[in-house]
Amino acid sequence: MNILWMQSGGCSGCTLSFLGLEEMDLLSWSQEMDLNWLWHPSLTEHSSDETQAILQDVISGKIPLDIFCLEGSVVMGPNNSG
Repeated sequence: MNILWMQSGGCSGCTLSFLGLEEMDLLSWSQEMDLNWLWHPSLTEHSSDETQAILQDVISGKIPLDIFCLEGSVVMGPNNSG
């Protein structure tokens, strides 16, 4: 399953909790769940160009997206412009 994890407004607490899994290590859990990490702010090492290409491929449907996680609050700009 392809998973895309984006960071929004927040303190990365969800990521820290996720990385602190006690039942099994993250790598083993990801393999058991058959997760393909397309992008995660703390787990992947893609350059900004690679990340943009992945996002474009997801948007166009070239890469199917099974799980989308948005960590943190949804940030709004002034007068709801964000």
